[in-house]
Amino acid sequence: MQRISPLLIIFEGSDFTGKGSQVSLLEKRCISKGIFNVKVFDFPDYSGPIGELIGKYVKNQFDMETRGKMKLSIPFLFAADRVWGYRIIKGWLNAGFNVICDRGPYSNIAYQSSVLEIEGILPQKKAIHFIADLERKAIEISGIKYPDVVIYLRIPPDMLEDIFNSRSFEKVPKDIYEISLELQRKVIQAYDYVYKIARDGDDILGGNTKWIKVDATEPVPVVHFEIWESIFDLFEKHAEEVRNYKRKLKP
Repeated sequence: MQRISPLLIIFEGSDFTGKGSQVSLLEKRCISKGIFNVKVFDFPDYSGPIGELIGKYVKNQFDMETRGKMKLSIPFLFAADRVWGYRIIKGWLNAGFNVICDRGPYSNIAYQSSVLEIEGILPQKKAIHFIADLERKAIEISGIKYPDVVIYLRIPPDMLEDIFNSRSFEKVPKDIYEISLELQRKVIQAYDYVYKIARDGDDILGGNTKWIKVDATEPVPVVHFEIWESIFDLFEKHAEEVRNYKRKLKP
């Protein structure tokens, strides 16, 4: 009998796009609609040993010399953290849970390709494909499915300067990526490039992943409604598969 495959949904986008809020709203919406078999996972997994190391790096807790030596290792660390997290996610999927992730493999591709270009190590597009290869291998060795859907929350790059000028970084927890205007611009540029590849019919990781681009400048409830409208049919399809499966099991 054909196995029913739950959904793996990943939220992606630069900082300041409200990913965490939208993940939470989607989880609550699912529960309110009677879709209780939902789990949420955040990348990086700062509770794990690899995520703990990443956390120290992004919070600038290493000295300058150590940070310099680590630059080329960071894309590998993020990919390794994905393998660590995939163990948990794969277990949830196998148990029949739909999984919603706050960030995933495309964050590594977008952010670290931008860092490598800014540091003069690799041109961004070359770095994008290099890191995509790492993330593809992480999927393959984990034996996990490719994402079903990527929700790409986007803000236009020309809004970033206003966001930076209006944001009080002294009062807001920050990491080394969030405080760089140049980096955030390049991150959006990288996401746009990866989205265009997917829109043209060939996801950069090689899976049959559906990308949904959402204007994150709209009010939070409007963004949530657009997301729900875009993916509700997928949940309905999965629910119907479950119902049919249960009917076949009845004597």
